[in-house]
Amino acid sequence: MWTRALTIAALAMSVALATNTEEKVRLQVTLYTGEVLQGTVTFKSSYLEVRAPGKKKIKYAAIESLAEIPPPDEEALEKLRATYARKAEKAADPKDWLRVGVWAADKGLDDEAKRSYEQALALDPDFADAQHRLGRIKVGGEWVDSATVIATERRELKTVDPDALVKLARRAEDHGAPDTARMLLCEALALDPWDKTAIKLSRKYTEAYRQRTLPLQFPLHGRWHASPDSSRHHQLKGFAIYALDIMKPDAEGKLWKNDGKELDDYYCFGEPVYAVAPGVVYQVTEGFTDNPIGEIPEDALKKHNGVSILHENGEQSWYLHLKMGSIKVREGEHVEAGQQVGEVGNSGNTGRPHLHFTLAQWAMTSIPWHCDDYAIVAPDGTRIRVTRAFPREGWTIEYSPEGTK
Repeated sequence: MWTRALTIAALAMSVALATNTEEKVRLQVTLYTGEVLQGTVTFKSSYLEVRAPGKKKIKYAAIESLAEIPPPDEEALEKLRATYARKAEKAADPKDWLRVGVWAADKGLDDEAKRSYEQALALDPDFADAQHRLGRIKVGGEWVDSATVIATERRELKTVDPDALVKLARRAEDHGAPDTARMLLCEALALDPWDKTAIKLSRKYTEAYRQRTLPLQFPLHGRWHASPDSSRHHQLKGFAIYALDIMKPDAEGKLWKNDGKELDDYYCFGEPVYAVAPGVVYQVTEGFTDNPIGEIPEDALKKHNGVSILHENGEQSWYLHLKMGSIKVREGEHVEAGQQVGEVGNSGNTGRPHLHFTLAQWAMTSIPWHCDDYAIVAPDGTRIRVTRAFPREGWTIEYSPEGTK
């Protein structure tokens, strides 16, 4: 199954056929004045627009750094708990307690949410909505653990196909067993990575996922461009939703010299690719010729050179379309962060050289990934430090192992 998934993940019909920024980009913006804003950002030609929630326009030169928005600190949590207490004081019936619990769960107050559902059940032990949110399902007149029941139903499936697994995942979601639902959806995507319903339902889990392999380095050194494209083909495959197709620009932003008809015309071709974190080489596929520009061979899905590295907690980094003969690691070998694994190539199902990179978890499901200490080049040429964030399509990215200066 792994070989099939890694082979499929080599899909890239042109420079970059991906859009992983369908969701709105929310970042923390720190200004040189010390002011910190958090909200949805839009990159304009000469300024950054931040909705926080009011709209503010900030010149790029005023920005000290960008970062993912951190989770609430203890002060913010205390404010949320105080709001919860006020809402709880007004709760009078099971539906009131359910609404308070849903609010608390949405704010990340899991203990308070559980307490609210239990209060609802103290008033009405058979209140189904509260039972479901506590992960219970009614069987034979009794409320029992839904994850256990659904796991048994999974084992008893006579036909295991994506539709059956998605149906069971919906049942798990409806009865408060999100971990079980996620596992079932990932199993469905391993069978059919293009299953639209499984992809749609899995997004709530992948978007909430928090990367555990920390820190993560950018896989390339120097200045690179994460190519955007409206075709959205990465969005159509469960193993590539958060993948990036990355190429190297010159000082003018051009990705190739001459007429771009030869592999060596591309500035990225033959550039070193590095491990993003320590780990063990899980799989190497190699021995395939780099495609001439614009030409894709028959059975191209099986003709890519690539490396996968297994990191802690089961996360895997994938480096695909590598140059023939460039791979420098072997299966089972331990590698360190920043160790070269190969070179950018044009092997497999691709028409132009680039690195296809993604991080995967849960039976090879694509997950968000965040790199530490790199810089992006704003549309007006300003260089802005990024302390930790998911590199986005369309960004021009600079990374050096010596750190951002």
